[in-house]
Amino acid sequence: MTLSCIVCDSVEYENLYPAIVKCKKCGYIYAVLDLSQKDYEQLYNSRYFNGEEYSDYISDKVILQKNFTARLTTLKTIIDPDVHKSLLEVGSAYGFFLDVAKNDFLEVTGVDVFEDGVNYSRDKLKLDAYVADLLTWDFNNKHYDVVCMWDTIEHLKSPQLYIKKISKKRRTTFAFKRLR
Repeated sequence: MTLSCIVCDSVEYENLYPAIVKCKKCGYIYAVLDLSQKDYEQLYNSRYFNGEEYSDYISDKVILQKNFTARLTTLKTIIDPDVHKSLLEVGSAYGFFLDVAKNDFLEVTGVDVFEDGVNYSRDKLKLDAYVADLLTWDFNNKHYDVVCMWDTIEHLKSPQLYIKKISKKRRTTFAFKRLR
């Protein structure tokens, strides 16, 4: 398999760890995994949120929402509430960020490949959420003013394709700011 950097298209890289490489030209670090899109989607299931990555995601709701409140506070410093009225979260999981953000936007929507999380978002939190991969989702023919991917982009097989698709929505505003 020929590796090509998604940032600069260079094929020169160095191995850092098993399946982790660094582009020699631009320094981008990425995983080299031969997984299908279906494989990626199957990684994010109930076991991922209950035992594999998180011990019990739902039980951690209070602390997760505390972190999401901090992120929302930072986000609000770089958006204009008179302009940025709709928010889409890609990788919304159980909807905990959307639940925190719903009072600051006229519309919040989530999209995730994890069906149980989306069902929780819709059924328990009464949020607008969809089970879909953003690359194949049609945005329900809507435009969003703000798009968030909290702890998501590093889980995507081809993150540049997600950014490209989001950027085609004319009303979408990107604001990248390191939140640490």
